[in-house]
Amino acid sequence: MNTVLYLIVVHDPKIISKFESDKKYKGLNYKYVLVGAHETDYTSSIIIQCDKLKFNIEHYNNYLAYTGWWAIGKNLLDTISESYLFFLEYDTNLIDIEQLLLMETNLSNVKISGIAELPITTCFFDNNHSKNLQKFLKFK
Repeated sequence: MNTVLYLIVVHDPKIISKFESDKKYKGLNYKYVLVGAHETDYTSSIIIQCDKLKFNIEHYNNYLAYTGWWAIGKNLLDTISESYLFFLEYDTNLIDIEQLLLMETNLSNVKISGIAELPITTCFFDNNHSKNLQKFLKFK
């Protein structure tokens, strides 16, 4: 059976506390990917704190969720036992978790899929950040 790990990208530990008390992701197999610089170590069984990982790009501004994706790929990809990773932004409005669970049962030989388009105007694709981003995409 294919398994999915939902990785929720978030920048504020208070948001994680709120979501946990609200049980926002009840029924899903999930972890939080905490991005940004934090003095306190919040790492736990459900929190992956990017700035505490050996390889991270938290010192670069404006990469936002990409810092989380990069950190997972560079540090943890080989340790994840699930068949699929599903990245969500913390402010994604999940209307029907049952639909996500149904999607899980229909995964078959899918290498990659997405449910949202990234506009070309996003900072990663404009002249402000693209040169530095291209360097990181090469995974030196």
